[in-house]
Amino acid sequence: MGETVPAAKCTHVPTMRMSEQPGRLSGMRQAAIDGHREISRRAKELGADTIVILDTHWMMNAGCHINANHRFRGVLTLCHQIDSLQLEYGTLAPIRFMSRERGFKVVSDAAWCNTHGFETSRMIGKAIREAIKESDNKVLLVASGSLSHQMWSNDEYEANNGTFTIFSEFNPQMDLHVLDMWKRGDIATFNIMLPEYAEQCSGEEAMHDTAMLLGALGWDHDNGKAEVVTDYFPSSGTGQVDVIFPVLS
Repeated sequence: MGETVPAAKCTHVPTMRMSEQPGRLSGMRQAAIDGHREISRRAKELGADTIVILDTHWMMNAGCHINANHRFRGVLTLCHQIDSLQLEYGTLAPIRFMSRERGFKVVSDAAWCNTHGFETSRMIGKAIREAIKESDNKVLLVASGSLSHQMWSNDEYEANNGTFTIFSEFNPQMDLHVLDMWKRGDIATFNIMLPEYAEQCSGEEAMHDTAMLLGALGWDHDNGKAEVVTDYFPSSGTGQVDVIFPVLS
């Protein structure tokens, strides 16, 4: 029987890759990179062999989509086998900083649902949980996406030092309140406010990755206190973080 060990909400900002290169951004996202590596280290210690990534940069109109191009192997039913369909950077960033060093297998799931309600995403998360249990794998489940996601426009970017700032004071205050709720284990209340939070703070692709993640964890998940492994930081107007959620029975 398979299991989820552990689950995480993770940033995938492109500046993580730029942070590795010479130039003015060199080293500026090291904390986020270290957070990814710490999550993968803990997952490996718990016996994880696979990462399932809920990617907010892959849009779907219906159903639940998995990338299954010719170079991928596995037991699959409904899946994409279109060679022109490449992995999005919502998957590529976690792969780079989590999978390459630990040798995890990777499954990329679409989490940009422009027709789904949150109840559908909750049910998809529950189905992912059941599929993991029916497998022989121990899985690190990653919701790849930001908290608030109102980005600076091109006209505003330079004047606001956009790479390192957030769009408005309202958004970070709400993000920090949400993180406090997660750290206290008050997931039930968060789920009630999720639709309004996602709308008012422009949550990345309405935060369906988060709804799927919490669906896979049992939804209300009360008393399961989350741990922030990369402190909250602004990027291009958005609010970013790396968080581990405990997996309860």
